[in-house]
Amino acid sequence: MAEVNWTISSIVGTIILLSISITALYNSDYKYIIASLPDKDVFLLEYNQDNKIEVMTKSSVCPYVLFRITKDKVSAKCGWRRVVDTNWYLEYYKTYGDDEWVRLNRKPTKVTLDISEVDQGFLITRVTPYYATKSRSGTAGKLIETFRITPDSIKSSLEFQTSYTNRLWKVIWKTTPNVDVVEDSAELLRLEKNLNIIFSDTLFQKREDNLAHYFPQKGSFVIDPLIQFGN
Repeated sequence: MAEVNWTISSIVGTIILLSISITALYNSDYKYIIASLPDKDVFLLEYNQDNKIEVMTKSSVCPYVLFRITKDKVSAKCGWRRVVDTNWYLEYYKTYGDDEWVRLNRKPTKVTLDISEVDQGFLITRVTPYYATKSRSGTAGKLIETFRITPDSIKSSLEFQTSYTNRLWKVIWKTTPNVDVVEDSAELLRLEKNLNIIFSDTLFQKREDNLAHYFPQKGSFVIDPLIQFGN
């Protein structure tokens, strides 16, 4: 029997909140949680730190699915196997000196993570402020990412808020597969472990290797990609 490193904090319908007593769980711990609570579908794993959020769900195609959201990236796991890591880049078009796209830096100590319960799962919000210049001065605005996690699925939405309404902005979504690619088309990436990444959005422009580009916009905008196990 696995050592019990968690306690139940609360139960709402098929959703359960677990308080984790250690800094990390092993594959056997996740399986033991699923087996111990067979009538529950979604599990929020609450650690005694604020730099990551983990939500585990039952799955039709994996022993369990684990979505991990840190202040730096988002990861999806099928059982013990990490399937994909994702993160965003923000750029603006500089029109003084040489005209060019400039990639901006985050303000890492200002990134926040919040979570709330929704129907059949959880809604996680990550807010990332960015510097206004490459020399790391001022504030360009903030990327507000929301992740709606339900069994087998993480539906993300990215909103960029800025007061620089005359600047031309664009975002790039980097997806790094850690398993074999089964199908690779312009708007869809299907990976081993039956994971689908759907890039399509009204602002979707093109893909280059692991980078998905979205059309440049002036002022604020919203993008809605999807990561899903199974169909």
